[in-house]
Amino acid sequence: MVTACLPNCCHLGGGCALTRILAESWLLLCQVVHCVLGLVPAAVMATLLQVYSRVFVVWALMEGVAGVRDNVGVLIVSYAWAVTEVVRYAYYFFSLLQSVPYALVWCR
Repeated sequence: MVTACLPNCCHLGGGCALTRILAESWLLLCQVVHCVLGLVPAAVMATLLQVYSRVFVVWALMEGVAGVRDNVGVLIVSYAWAVTEVVRYAYYFFSLLQSVPYALVWCR
């Protein structure tokens, strides 16, 4: 099941899901830059640690440890991160409107 979602093909330009996850993980560094520039109301050090931990997990563990890619935990972590990001950016959006629903505050 997991191998169908995250195939074991990690060559640049190969079009596999894991290659895309690895490439897009570097875009997380934009979050740190946004904090430094004051574009988002978040602490720079906390954001830096969060981004570093995600990039470390994606690159060091998925690329460095054999057999990790075929583990169901990779799929679970990917979904958990996706849900976290949806909640966070929805919170930012409603904060701009100055009308954050309680359920979103609770989730955050």
